[in-house]
Amino acid sequence: MNKTRGQQKKKRAKPLPIETAIERLGAMVELVERELRTAIQLEMSLETANNIVKAELHGHRFYGAECYDTVKLATQLYLAIVLAKLFEEPRPKPGESIAKKANRSDVASIPLMLRLLGQKRCVRKLVTEAGLWQSFRSSADQTNAAAAERHAAAALSRYRELRRSRDGGLALAKLSAFRNEWLAHLLLKQSEKNVPKYDQLFLLVDAARDIIGATKFAVKGSNLELTDWEKERSRISNAFWNPALIAARDWDREPTA
Repeated sequence: MNKTRGQQKKKRAKPLPIETAIERLGAMVELVERELRTAIQLEMSLETANNIVKAELHGHRFYGAECYDTVKLATQLYLAIVLAKLFEEPRPKPGESIAKKANRSDVASIPLMLRLLGQKRCVRKLVTEAGLWQSFRSSADQTNAAAAERHAAAALSRYRELRRSRDGGLALAKLSAFRNEWLAHLLLKQSEKNVPKYDQLFLLVDAARDIIGATKFAVKGSNLELTDWEKERSRISNAFWNPALIAARDWDREPTA
């Protein structure tokens, strides 16, 4: 009896050549870091504007608030789009294994990046390369190799922690549902329960920063220290939002004829 398509045994995916896997890791790190920086800028803008509204406007409506709400919503949606890309897990076709789908995918995302980083052969290769970061041999070689292995483990651990935690799992689930119901498609049935809240989006940004930072060190040997950069983005956001919102609060609407 012929097996139905759903009953067909999935073929085992052939592993990517190690050189290809390491090359992909390097390319993914650069792409996800770029998206992470965009996400942080959006987060700083939303957070700064929200804090000013609470502190200076005390939550009261003001003339022009509708425009502010539109800009805020657009920023929130853009942040959700960026995070949806960062945490995307491409779905395999019927009968296709997850590994095979991942191997043929040209998507750069945290799950696919960590799938490669979680392979022992990739870690061994990265550890070996870390021991050669310096052009001359020294006692630092073993230190660098150990640091690369430690950061790879830290990235994987941080992602597991995010997925297994109640808040992290809920944030990821809402982000996925929001993408499918609101961003990628205009469905007849949409649930507002699946719209991520600010704190859920910010939680995912923080997790992405930790994961990508640790991965970049393991793959590139570079520290991705964004603390000062985030502070500067916050300062720039405040330089725009503070005078803009204060002016909106104090602006007297001219009477209509």
